[in-house]
Amino acid sequence: MSDTPNGNGKKSSFMAVLAVIIITCSFSMFYMIMFSTIADVNRDVAMFVLGSVTTALVTVLNYYFGSSNGSAEKDQTIKDQLGKGRSGGQP
Repeated sequence: MSDTPNGNGKKSSFMAVLAVIIITCSFSMFYMIMFSTIADVNRDVAMFVLGSVTTALVTVLNYYFGSSNGSAEKDQTIKDQLGKGRSGGQP
């Protein structure tokens, strides 16, 4: 049995690495916006990128702590219950 809800360790580890990259980019952008000087011609581009990275960060947080996590737990509970019903002497 895999430690991931989808049963695929490679996909889950890729998603975890991607989540770490997105989180790192998010905090890097937050730091850059707050503590460095951005030229006026680049300010709009920086704000656009910040908005995009923030959206990706929210998506990662929702996946790991939001409804996707609850759905994965529910799916695992259903699999466990179905497995118990089959092991009761049924072929």
